[in-house]
Parts: sequence; C-alpha cells; structure tokens
Amino acid sequence: ASSFNTPTLFTIANDLTKMQIETDVDEADIGRVQVGQKVSFEVDTYPGEKFYGTVNQIRLEPTVTSNVVTYTVIIDVPNPDEKLFPGMTANVNITTQSSLGVCTMSEALYFTPKQEELKQYTIEDHPSKGNKLWIKEGNVIKAISVTVGASDGVRSLILSGIKEGDEVVLGIEKKAMNEKKGVSLFKHPRSIKNNTQQKSK
Repeated sequence: ASSFNTPTLFTIANDLTKMQIETDVDEADIGRVQVGQKVSFEVDTYPGEKFYGTVNQIRLEPTVTSNVVTYTVIIDVPNPDEKLFPGMTANVNITTQSSLGVCTMSEALYFTPKQEELKQYTIEDHPSKGNKLWIKEGNVIKAISVTVGASDGVRSLILSGIKEGDEVVLGIEKKAMNEKKGVSLFKHPRSIKNNTQQKSK
C-alpha cells in the first residue's frame, strides 16, 4: 500500500479565553498607533455590544493592495465568556490619544457671525488668521483666539484661549415671529464645561 500523510481537517484552539485580532491600519494612521493602546471593537454576531483589547504588536512589513499601503496590527483580546469565535469580523477603533478634564468643540469652530444678522449686537472681531471662537458677553459677540489640538473627526480639543463658564456662540437659527420670517436668534449658547475627548483611529 502507498503511504500518505493524513490531512488536517480542522484545528482545535487550545484556549478560546485569550484571542487576537489582526487588523489592517492605513499608512496615514499607523504613525499614531503604539503598543499598549486601548482598543474597542464590535462584531456582527452581537450588534451594539462593545468588546475591548490592547495593541500587542505592529508588524513593519507593509501590505500593498491596489496602491493602498496598510500595516497589520495585532490586538490581544480577553474572551472569558468565550463569546468570540475564530474567524469573526471585527470593526476596530484604536484610541491613540485620550484627555480628561478638557474642553472640546465641534461646529463652533466653523461659525462666523454676520453683522446684518445680528443688528441688536455689537460684533468685535480681531485680525488673527488662526483658530477662533465667538463668545457672548452681554450685547457683545467677541472673537477670541484659541489653540486647537487633536481631533477625532467630529470634535476638536481646545488647548487654550477659553475658560470654563464662557458662552460660546454655535450659530444662528431663524424663527418666524408674528408671521414675519427672518428674525435672527442665537442657537443656544453653550457654557464651557470640562469634558472628555478621545482620539480614535
């Protein structure tokens, strides 16, 4: 009889309570990824449920697909309940920066008041070409220079230039009063409070 090797039909994992994710990170983002960073992810099997892990390794050999360069990142994932199975697809977010007790802003950074819309207020601008916010002080809408830090794509970290209690003008909303349109009112000014901002991949 001819000799032959018995093929391996399947592999049995020794310990499903400790698993790993291999995720591809674009070259534009890989410079911000570091070993030890926290990771959150979701799988299709459990919609809306978050799982957590830690970056264990960043492989330096790139993968090029259709001229897109990515790097493989290995993430350690505890799986004590064995809810996660090998082969599942994960939607991964890597937290590359986290700040506590800071101020963040979104749409306010893109707002500029127009005097014709705010005839009842005095607008005080300044010539700075940098980032600025507009705050309300009585009947005055005043521009202040701010230093902007990291952004998660939605909110930006404000490093300096504003203090807790400042009322930041987010925009103008128009309402009809006495059947006359075009009366301009402030969108509700937002008082600055400490917040938490995270930067994710």
